[in-house]
Amino acid sequence: MLGVTGGGPKELLPLGSKTVLERVVAEAYEAGCHSVVVVGSPEKPGLHALVHSMPGVRYAEQCRPLGLGHAIACSGIRGESALVLMADALTWPSGALRGLVRAIEEGAWAGATVRRVADADVSRYGMVEFGEGGEVVGLLEKPDPSATTSRWAVAGRYAFGKEALDALAHEASLFEGPGEHHPTPLLQRGIASGHRFAAVPIGDARVLDCGSPEGYREACAAIC
Repeated sequence: MLGVTGGGPKELLPLGSKTVLERVVAEAYEAGCHSVVVVGSPEKPGLHALVHSMPGVRYAEQCRPLGLGHAIACSGIRGESALVLMADALTWPSGALRGLVRAIEEGAWAGATVRRVADADVSRYGMVEFGEGGEVVGLLEKPDPSATTSRWAVAGRYAFGKEALDALAHEASLFEGPGEHHPTPLLQRGIASGHRFAAVPIGDARVLDCGSPEGYREACAAIC
């Protein structure tokens, strides 16, 4: 399994003795990834330099900011399963990711870590909807709180089996805009056609979002 993440200046912020990006890469390896691809803008030389100094980590350029799905396509990964990590957020501690990797190894088409969120935060996240038997029956991208009864949000980590990843990469490679290409529509179609989507709760772990000043302060308090 490969790890994929995105890049930008906030990923270079220090968290103790390591940068945010270095901790995200460590999270991928701890989950069982055998190598990592960092996807970032060609206009971020500092990020490129850091990645170049990290053994076993490869840098891939996303020349236009066309969204997460497009970034995954830019990674160049085909024919393998992959864990996809948002590079400005940490799962702390990171043990929940092993459950996500295990779900893919046991045959799930795709999956994500999830956590419960308050009503006011529903519109900030991709939301996972469940059926009466606990199976995932749908995904909604940043819905209005009135549009779903679910309060289970994607916690910044996706996993794709080989078939799902290849389908997403092909679709996203053809995308030219406008806007951004997100994985949610393809994942929703896969769920609707009967593919199993694994939702793995992160339990007592926390999502430390370093993409905002408040989140970065919280991460520093938790880790430093």
